[in-house]
Amino acid sequence: EHRRDEFAVMRARGASQRQIARLALRAGAVVAVPAAAAGAALAAGLTPGDSEPLGWWLAGLTLLAALAWPPLLAFRSHAVGSAGRQRPDREASRRDAARRLVAEATLIAAAVGGLVVLTRQGLPASGHSDLYTSAVPVLIAIPVAILIMRCYPVVIRLLLRLAGFRPGVTAFMGLARAARTPAGAMLPAFALILTLAVVAFGAMVNAAVRRGEVAASWQRTGADAVIDASGSPRQLTPALLRRISALPGVTRTAGVFITSGTMPGGQVLGVAVVNPASYAALTAGTPQPAFPAAELARPSRPGQAVPVLGTGFAIAVAGHGATPLAGGLGKLTIRIVARTPSIPGATGPYIVVPAWALGPTPPAPTTLLVIGPHLDGRALLATVRHALPGANVTLRSQVLAGLTGAPLPHGADTAFIEGTAAAAGFSLLILLITLVLSARSREFTLARLRVMGLGQGQARWLAAVETLPQVLAAVAGGAVAGWAVALLLGPAIDLSAFTGSGAGVPIRVEPLPLAIASGALLVLAMIALAGQVMIADRQGRARALRVAE
Repeated sequence: EHRRDEFAVMRARGASQRQIARLALRAGAVVAVPAAAAGAALAAGLTPGDSEPLGWWLAGLTLLAALAWPPLLAFRSHAVGSAGRQRPDREASRRDAARRLVAEATLIAAAVGGLVVLTRQGLPASGHSDLYTSAVPVLIAIPVAILIMRCYPVVIRLLLRLAGFRPGVTAFMGLARAARTPAGAMLPAFALILTLAVVAFGAMVNAAVRRGEVAASWQRTGADAVIDASGSPRQLTPALLRRISALPGVTRTAGVFITSGTMPGGQVLGVAVVNPASYAALTAGTPQPAFPAAELARPSRPGQAVPVLGTGFAIAVAGHGATPLAGGLGKLTIRIVARTPSIPGATGPYIVVPAWALGPTPPAPTTLLVIGPHLDGRALLATVRHALPGANVTLRSQVLAGLTGAPLPHGADTAFIEGTAAAAGFSLLILLITLVLSARSREFTLARLRVMGLGQGQARWLAAVETLPQVLAAVAGGAVAGWAVALLLGPAIDLSAFTGSGAGVPIRVEPLPLAIASGALLVLAMIALAGQVMIADRQGRARALRVAE
């Protein structure tokens, strides 16, 4: 584009279109071939032994586009009789507009068709990749970018009309320059949309893995701390319970007495004795399912069967009618009223018996559950070791640290950080390209306005008003594309291998990762723009005016 006038002079002096195309090819190859070689060497050095054929194909297509398009554009731009029609500041003819519309419709149809094929064939087998799955962000970004490029001029003209009613020339001049931006200058916005969509989707996957790890830690422990006193010669006395409840960070505690009982057919079941009210209050502060304390209320008439909860196997053995139970609790007549949630310390088929069924003095608990979001684990461990020698303490924070520190989740987290850093670098590069495309015109405009009395702060604000609409359009498109990628790929991705549990973890559309990625992109844009304005100020107004002339 910068050599358009030079090529026009050469064409007027007798150079053929092929000669112009060869010059453009040579100039493009000088830049593209060394850059492609450096990129390939960098990729091979950073990922030794991890060659992916699809990556080389995509790299080859990128290099082919970089080499082929400059000579093609030069050949077409300098055809006979096309010099005036192809000037960037002229409106496209109806034929060009129709061609653009057909090209955009073709791209959208191809992208939608690829997405339909993906949804019908599903994701590839574990450990394999295919073209459609790898290209999902691109397939989604294509229609979003086309929509953004179509809506951008309309929105800018509306903002320009509103700015005309406000005092001051800075905002009006910036929006006026943004409105004159040619359609080709908006093409880097497609790359920003793609980058932001990939980063936002990666952040959603990472957040889903973290949620799954937290859920798995709750499933394994059931509380922030579980004290198993069955191996200690001492008991969890009321005094010790009060002492533990007074430790820093402890908000609630609940005791569980674990024993066994025998059914009439000789089937042995585990028995967990709990205080329904205190246990329900404890589970209310956890992500665990609510404990049905109301089902274990005292019966209205004395002599009725004790309502209990049971696992699926216990329900199959005892049924829902009154059944005698013998064992360490004495003789009880029980009636299973509902299915029990998971009780820490209880394994195999078991039932949950309310503590009031054992009289005014139930046995001391063998397991103590502790809840506290800011629990002092060291103080709890020291207290238990001193008061209950031989007891086992399980901290949920340690279980969660073990899950997050496992090789697979740790590697995934590292890959996400590296990918985010690479995307940030690409975003900064794209922003610099976007600024370079309009740098010469912007410097000339700022130099003229500075000569006419425009302040340095006003110059920076004018440059920001001119550039930020493109960045904001890319941010909006990237947010929409990230949301669409999460909706399309999220339900088909199984993250159970990363969370250490067999339960699936859904990938949800979360506003926070989208907001963070969008804010980071805006910050990068402001930094790049501020750097360009500072460079223009150091070069001086007189030099910019002389170059422009």
